[in-house]
Amino acid sequence: MDSGEACYPDTATGQPGNPGEPFHDGEAGWPPSVTNPRSTADAIRWAENEASTRAKDWWRACLAFVAVSYGWNYSGVPYAIDHYKEMPPSMKHDRDRNPPAGALMYWDTGQRAGHVAIYLGNGKIASNDIRRPGYIDVVPATDIETKWGATYLGWAPPHFPKGG
Repeated sequence: MDSGEACYPDTATGQPGNPGEPFHDGEAGWPPSVTNPRSTADAIRWAENEASTRAKDWWRACLAFVAVSYGWNYSGVPYAIDHYKEMPPSMKHDRDRNPPAGALMYWDTGQRAGHVAIYLGNGKIASNDIRRPGYIDVVPATDIETKWGATYLGWAPPHFPKGG
């Protein structure tokens, strides 16, 4: 589980843009090695449902949240930032602001754990702690930059090789 603590491509050209620019939907083409207990559509539905239930179970647990959304009991890695660093290079989309729905988006928060959230599409993410500590909320993906001052690192498919 994540003990969590609380350069940008242009949407038209794929070239670096600026922090705070909108995120747009890209194409999902997960590699065959990306297998999860839940499908991408089911993971998104589960994450959106968690945001509507008002359960206060996710304080500083962003990596745990995304792993559980995809049907895992745990991610197998303690910190979101390490999960991104351990992602195979071919799966990382550094600074790409065009993630497909279901992608895991990563930020450097300036603290050891970093942050990860699930991209829902239409510029929105399901994220813990961004509006209310411990809760999941659906918010614009840009909120992680504008509210926390975090640096967007990129996105990757929902790959949990050490998950269980």
